[in-house]
Amino acid sequence: MAGVNQDQLPLNEPMFLNTKQVLARYGINSAATLWNWRQTLGFPKPIHNGRHYDRRQLDEWDQKQRAA
Repeated sequence: MAGVNQDQLPLNEPMFLNTKQVLARYGINSAATLWNWRQTLGFPKPIHNGRHYDRRQLDEWDQKQRAA
């Protein structure tokens, strides 16, 4: 399919998001909230020196939260 890579992400969307982008995605202001979510809700851990998040993992977590 044109415009979609093999992982099903549109080519114009980044594969990784930095912490600032993740905070904006969830409408929160503090990286401490992300840490809390990792401890209590199973939020994905950052990768690449703890500063970037895999968009696929975030999408999967979002789906699990909607299903809960």
